[in-house]
Amino acid sequence: GQGRPALEITGSGDTRWAYLWFLASLILAAVGAAIWSVVDRRRLAYPRLAGWALVGLRYVLAFTMVSYGFAKIFDTQFPPPSYIRLDHRLGDMSPMGVLWSFTGSSTPYAVFGGLAEALGAALLLWRRTATLGALVVAAVMTNVVMLNFTYDVPVKLYATQLLVCALVIAAPQLRRLAIAVLGGAVAAVPPRPRGSVRVERARLAAKVAMLAAMGWSIY
Repeated sequence: GQGRPALEITGSGDTRWAYLWFLASLILAAVGAAIWSVVDRRRLAYPRLAGWALVGLRYVLAFTMVSYGFAKIFDTQFPPPSYIRLDHRLGDMSPMGVLWSFTGSSTPYAVFGGLAEALGAALLLWRRTATLGALVVAAVMTNVVMLNFTYDVPVKLYATQLLVCALVIAAPQLRRLAIAVLGGAVAAVPPRPRGSVRVERARLAAKVAMLAAMGWSIY
């Protein structure tokens, strides 16, 4: 029918289908969490599962941010405006075209944004710096989300999801950070529980493989 969401690929991440899919995912997640809570109501928390989920989220976010960061650093996301673009009148440009033109006109600004994204990604890869990395990414993505909404860039939903991911990673330490900023004393972060030699070797191998995959994707 006429009201059916279009499924063809348009290059936009803000189609009606994308929003409906996201809403359906949220509903399924909420229902699944409710059923899980009722079935296993004796347990109030899952610290090990939460820890592994945060690790996975850190690496996914780092992989995404380093990809966007290097795209800006090497002028592939915001290339300098072409002669054809420069010959266009400003009033004939779309809001997104204006954003791409003025950002591409300043290579240092684009590189600065890319370095900030790459820095946040690098900090996310290590447990002790993950909170700082999440805060850096949250600051960067807040600016990106505002630009996407105010210049009608069709990746609003995806950019907002990346911002939420950064906030979720930083959330467990926000109370400690607030106390420290206000001059209070906070205990040191406890060291990570160590597993057996075999588990630690497997963990190191997985991390090296992830870093290698990240480097290969950038190359």
